Amino acid sequence: MVSTERVIVAHPLVDDLLAAYEPALGRDAAAYRGHVYRVLNLTVALLQEQRASDSLALAAACHDLGIWSASTFDYLDPSLHLAERWVATNALAVDLPQVRRMILLHHKLTRCAPADGPEAESFRRADLTDVGYGLVRHGIPRAFLRELRATFPNAGFQRCLGRVAIRWMLRHPTRPLPMLRW
Repeated sequence: MVSTERVIVAHPLVDDLLAAYEPALGRDAAAYRGHVYRVLNLTVALLQEQRASDSLALAAACHDLGIWSASTFDYLDPSLHLAERWVATNALAVDLPQVRRMILLHHKLTRCAPADGPEAESFRRADLTDVGYGLVRHGIPRAFLRELRATFPNAGFQRCLGRVAIRWMLRHPTRPLPMLRW
């Protein structure tokens, strides 16, 4: 049973980090913020938790941020480096290996290995559910997806990903989707 009791509308770590990177996000700031909070909420629901850990909040805030901060569609490593730098700069007590797995495996095409932990697999599923408009729900009720979209409107998130992807593919036709993992 997926826990969907309450929508998390704010998390200090997420809000501080996104505020710091708002200049890099530019016109896509609202779209990315919505995606971050939808993924955060979906992961919490899939894990059947009551709240988001700081490790999850950090991974959610950073997981795609390298697209904007490093101006690249090959963004997993830049996103991970942002998370690592945020931990060091802010002296956060998070499970950094877990954060690494969530960020680096969130575009894995197959299930995460059991050794990667339930957080990595739930995060991967949550991101796929959001990016795919809920076509694959992984047990998430439609009503909860509607509530998340009402609370955190899409604001053109897939459109901005498409814009970045097309630019990347034109310049790197042999590596069109460098973030995907087996």
